Amino acid sequence: MPPKKRVLPFASSACPTPEFAILEADWKSLETALGKELSADVRGQLIGMTANFLHFAPFELAAEPLDDTDARLTKVRKAASAFQQALNDGRSSDARFFATHLIERHFDDARIGKRQTIHNLSGILTSFIVACTKAQAEIDGDGVAGHSPGEAWKTWIRNVVKLLQENGLPTQVRKDTDKNRSGPSPFVRFIDRLQTCFDRKYRRAIQSPEALAEAITRARRGAKPRKTRAIKTRNKKS
Repeated sequence: MPPKKRVLPFASSACPTPEFAILEADWKSLETALGKELSADVRGQLIGMTANFLHFAPFELAAEPLDDTDARLTKVRKAASAFQQALNDGRSSDARFFATHLIERHFDDARIGKRQTIHNLSGILTSFIVACTKAQAEIDGDGVAGHSPGEAWKTWIRNVVKLLQENGLPTQVRKDTDKNRSGPSPFVRFIDRLQTCFDRKYRRAIQSPEALAEAITRARRGAKPRKTRAIKTRNKKS
């Protein structure tokens, strides 16, 4: 299996929070799937945690690959290196000396000063190049905790499990659906039905009951139930 493409730990998303609704007929269908009635309190909490999941789900889809960041760092590092090499061209000549003299006479920036302008500017470029190199090393290593696609869904599953367990409702998952005459576990049927209440692109493992059972099992192996982690976001400039 090819390695998963790493993505940024934040995302910009112009799309609104996906809408979803659970009608009374949906509640009846969900209760039939689970084989249990759901209290008003459980219904309310299910709506809240599903809305929370759907608030963050678009950012998962919008997260850009880290490769784009690496490409940007490479581009500016190479440009800075080329500029520095041009400034420090070692060939001595009257033309080079006069060009440097004219540049330093007209260069006006208090951050660099009036004396040894080219030397100071070259030093700044060295610091910039080192910063780019370190940034690339951080990306190549474990310094950047890229976002994991599907993390919000897994957190949603764990929170649903916790809620149902606290209310004495079934959460068992049977993965041998194809060998069991009774079909998928009630909880798997419940999640399958609940996912139909929101947009298809935010659903997971919808190809078969076996795939959904496996996805739920993997989600439950993760961290203990907690609130959905906020994916860092930034607003794109208009």
